[in-house]
Amino acid sequence: MDSSDSTSSYPVFWERLKALFELRHGASTSDGTALSICVLIALVLWAALTLQEERTVTFDVPTELVNVPEEQALVAEPPRHVQVQVTGEVIQLLYLYANPPQAPIDASSSEVSVEEVLGLTGSNITIEAITPREIAVPLEPRVERAVPVDARVQVELDDGYELLNPPRLTPDSVTVSGAESIVESLDQWPTERQTIDGLQDSVQIQVPLADTLNPLVSRSVDNVSFEAQAGRFAEETRDLFVEVTGVPPGQNLVALEPPMVQVRYRVLFDEMFEARRADDFSAVVNYDQIRRDTTGRVEPRIHVPAGLTIRDPEPTPSQLRYFTLMSSE
Repeated sequence: MDSSDSTSSYPVFWERLKALFELRHGASTSDGTALSICVLIALVLWAALTLQEERTVTFDVPTELVNVPEEQALVAEPPRHVQVQVTGEVIQLLYLYANPPQAPIDASSSEVSVEEVLGLTGSNITIEAITPREIAVPLEPRVERAVPVDARVQVELDDGYELLNPPRLTPDSVTVSGAESIVESLDQWPTERQTIDGLQDSVQIQVPLADTLNPLVSRSVDNVSFEAQAGRFAEETRDLFVEVTGVPPGQNLVALEPPMVQVRYRVLFDEMFEARRADDFSAVVNYDQIRRDTTGRVEPRIHVPAGLTIRDPEPTPSQLRYFTLMSSE
């Protein structure tokens, strides 16, 4: 029957079925009861015949690793499911779905036959195919070692803000345990990727460690504490006279050209005015630089005040010419 015939007969079928359950005008109650009993018997017979039919189905059976020796560890994870194709009566297949089998994988055996561990042998169900049919269980001696944590946390700072110190992790290492070949190949253990947006002050968050090697490798902690502190910086300049230091007694004096440099630097905003007044902010050229030089120019070295957060001081000009002042004696 084509699709058009099936569509046109559909309402007629339901009308006739409805008529079987309706008591027509003038029909007795006993006639309706007899009809209902007949329909019930027909349904029971249909169900009995259907449940005895043979069908072929495919389903996944979860595996479970058992009997892993404490002094050993897996090199590779066995499949978490095996695919099984079986043939049997409908009623048996329904029971199988209601009570699904397990596939225990005994780690004390180097290779496990899935068909043997399913427990379906001797039943009225026929196993047609299993994928995979055999499962290897490679083991190695279990070892432990500590590896550093790699923080995959990206910190986005607001304009003008910088980190005051490198971010800190607590703990900064993790003890891992697993198969020797896997553990010895680990250089670090990464965290999950996270992003901190618009940091202006300090932040402390818990970051989960990545679990890419689970369950082959276990670790001593699941999370680490990530701390970062930011501050607002300002760009400043300061003019400094360049001092020549380390001139041995009795040596001729040295003059620099130019004698002064302008230093451009970044300083923590709260320390800006203190940096402007600090006496120990200096530019120097050591006499040893001049003695070793062959170009006629030397680079001044900038010393910043202790206790102040000053970054990237750059003198202009970056090189100075030098002259020896002869003694009048």
